[in-house]
Amino acid sequence: MLKKILASLGKGAATVDLQCDNYNYQAGESIQGQIVIQGGEVEQKINQVTVRLMMNVVLNQGSVTKEVAHIPLINRDCIQPKERKVIPFHYVLPANIPISRGTVSYYLDTHLDIEGGVDRKDVDRLVIQFQESITSIFNAMAQLGFRETADSGKLDQYGQEFAFFPTQQFMGQVNEVEMRFANEESGIRVWMEVDCKSGYKEIEAKREFHLNQEVLEQEDDLHKLLGKYISEAI
Repeated sequence: MLKKILASLGKGAATVDLQCDNYNYQAGESIQGQIVIQGGEVEQKINQVTVRLMMNVVLNQGSVTKEVAHIPLINRDCIQPKERKVIPFHYVLPANIPISRGTVSYYLDTHLDIEGGVDRKDVDRLVIQFQESITSIFNAMAQLGFRETADSGKLDQYGQEFAFFPTQQFMGQVNEVEMRFANEESGIRVWMEVDCKSGYKEIEAKREFHLNQEVLEQEDDLHKLLGKYISEAI
């Protein structure tokens, strides 16, 4: 009886642990791992086991946390004393999910709901990176002499925006290049805004274009094409 009372208060109760193959993934990849439930000192009834993918965004007004995905794994089960349950876990990240950058971060929140007892949790940080196709765009911008600004990667109501400043050939002509991306079946759609100087005026030239997979895989072609689009805005 004493053990049951202590377990209901959390001492000697079942625990939960999410174990992933790694905690660094590209957008669109599948997270692979397992949930390990370790029984405590007494038998306990499990109402539910869930994993939530949570995104934290730091804004000027403060920090905001949002649930990206809710993944239920178990409904109604029982864990015996000292028993070890292993549940396979996988989740495919959305292809267009914002990446981990500056003000944007992620974690996996695993929740073990115990009937009549203290629920147990496990929190694991997760890093989400670009797919290789978008990474190639960043490499091409670097070849053109552009570097990311300190606040690049900020999130707003339109999505995630990446900003670059010139360090070489476009210095004195371009103040900043801002880009947004969307994965499509045949490649990447890009929304580009070039902030540049025209005499004493500051102008913003906007352009939308699609980069097919063939161009994204040809480093020289991609470098020349982005340079052409930026030059046309000046």
